[in-house]
Amino acid sequence: MNNMLFDFAKGAQLSIDGQRLVAAKNPEAAATIRREFLRHLKDIDPQPGSVDTLRLSGFQMPAMSNQNAIGASIGSLARKKLIECVGVVRGSRTSAHAGKMFTWRLTARGCDNV
Repeated sequence: MNNMLFDFAKGAQLSIDGQRLVAAKNPEAAATIRREFLRHLKDIDPQPGSVDTLRLSGFQMPAMSNQNAIGASIGSLARKKLIECVGVVRGSRTSAHAGKMFTWRLTARGCDNV
């Protein structure tokens, strides 16, 4: 069957476009999250980290108009190959309802940018 119900490449591009739009609407917050997440991963290296471990380290998320700016910030670091996903765990915060959390580790390129 040649007709695909879903074009994966188009879906991935729509996701990236959405993340860029959210980050553009929250530039200061996105920049702060990116900077602090890289610093956090360097501090806990070689252990992987997540947004949960960043919060547990005492980092207060900046004010933002859309909570998706957090994921957009992390996605930006991954697209730039500064971090790599090394696993998935259940979140520890009750407000996150134990949703899946991606765990990340710095790449060699990411270590050079911290």
